[in-house]
Amino acid sequence: MSYKEIVEICGAKPTNTTVDGTHYDSTKIYLKTSFYDDGLGYATVEYKWGDHKNYATIEPYLKVAKETSQPFMAEVERETVTTGSRTIVIVLSVKPIDFKQVQK
Repeated sequence: MSYKEIVEICGAKPTNTTVDGTHYDSTKIYLKTSFYDDGLGYATVEYKWGDHKNYATIEPYLKVAKETSQPFMAEVERETVTTGSRTIVIVLSVKPIDFKQVQK
């Protein structure tokens, strides 16, 4: 089952390389996440989001956010999946929110 929420994207990193004959192709995004229980403030949490091509869809927003010191807000759809022994949260989609909407 997936769920959507509006979150701040703090960064992203594409990978498209081959090392020792193994090809790696992914995008990781870093979302601002509040601490649970005793923690105060926020941390960034890394999530997998498909291949390196996904990065290009949000790169312009990341650049504007960095240049203007604005937060980059997006609707992110995530899903919790399992390997049978581990639980993993993966990102299914990212829909940037126009910066004008963020400023309202």
